[in-house]
Amino acid sequence: MPIPLILEKHLMIFIFVFVRLGGMMAVAPLFSRKDIPAQVRVFLAVALALLLTPTQLDTALPNPQGVIEFALLAGGEFFVGIVLGLGLMILIQGMGLAGELISRISGIGMNDVYDPTSETEVTGMSQFIMTVGLVTFLCFSGHRALIAGLLESYRELPIGKTFQSQEVVSLLMAMLQSSFILAIRVAAPAMAALLVVTLVLGLISRTIPQVNLLMLGFGLNGLAAFGLVLLTVGITTGVFEHELVSALDQLFPWGFE
Repeated sequence: MPIPLILEKHLMIFIFVFVRLGGMMAVAPLFSRKDIPAQVRVFLAVALALLLTPTQLDTALPNPQGVIEFALLAGGEFFVGIVLGLGLMILIQGMGLAGELISRISGIGMNDVYDPTSETEVTGMSQFIMTVGLVTFLCFSGHRALIAGLLESYRELPIGKTFQSQEVVSLLMAMLQSSFILAIRVAAPAMAALLVVTLVLGLISRTIPQVNLLMLGFGLNGLAAFGLVLLTVGITTGVFEHELVSALDQLFPWGFE
């Protein structure tokens, strides 16, 4: 094969790898954070694409006949990356949902603050539990598993092949279900403690009606919520690790080790 054709093939493979990788990093946990400068994210995507491109040089590359076919191929690669990154992001949002549940039930949800990374108002509890999730994601090498899973995806979805619409719907629905399960499991200890506090306050109100239960209940609910969250951080990381491994198995059935 003439050298110009070899260089053209290598360049096209690099572009398609970069597009799939860029799609994943656009929505994946940690990589998509807006507090990371765009230049850093682009540089990281280019560096990873350069590392992954040599592994795909033996791939039978489709031969696009024109700009439109090339754009469709690139769009398919971007779509694959989006699906893989979004599935894991949906799961990790369950940690934030757990914080929202605890905040709303305990009454400490009035301290909403603006989060520049998501451009929405969130509670301090939600930010704390989400941070615990991201740290756990890093500690258990979730970022490495994500990159490894993307690399292994080329065995089942080589360049030019993408997900079927039914597969995408099933996968994202499974991730959404896992996200809600994760939120309930993480918030369950604090919710149980708040139920006990509510019952105790109800007994106090029946025996000592003169007590201002509004002020007392607000303080006790907040104290119980914060205390249980701090006491169960270790359990929370274990629950999240279990759900994370399960989610990676569903996202990357071809393997991610």
